[in-house]
Amino acid sequence: MYTPDFSAANDVNVRALLLEIIRRAAYDWVIYRNNRKLDKRKIALDAHIWLFKEKPGHPDWVERKRGGWALFSFLGICEVLDFEPEVVRDRIRKLTPYRIQAMGRPPTRRKLPRPQPELDYVDAVGVGDPGTLFGGELLSFE
Repeated sequence: MYTPDFSAANDVNVRALLLEIIRRAAYDWVIYRNNRKLDKRKIALDAHIWLFKEKPGHPDWVERKRGGWALFSFLGICEVLDFEPEVVRDRIRKLTPYRIQAMGRPPTRRKLPRPQPELDYVDAVGVGDPGTLFGGELLSFE
């Protein structure tokens, strides 16, 4: 298989992109595999084939190779990243939708800040004496 020689400056970015491709496929398979909507299940099926089934000789593999995209097969990405494909697949099989949702920032309870009268708006009419309006005029409804 062709393995490109990445420059040191782009190596980290390219590796991050390739890793993101695997992560996205794994999340698509785990999250959408039991979805009731047909379009979501199709996404999960495509991810499943790419992650677990596609290998030399598979129709998708042949098409990818013919189009010059063999590097972007699951096995090609694992080779570039120096990952063992079966180890990655085993970790993906252990993922659950709950674990995927919990991988981000943990949920926090949002509390409203306590009112601080010395910092809050003093009154609705004016500053200082509640009976005054901006220039010291009294507020009157007569």
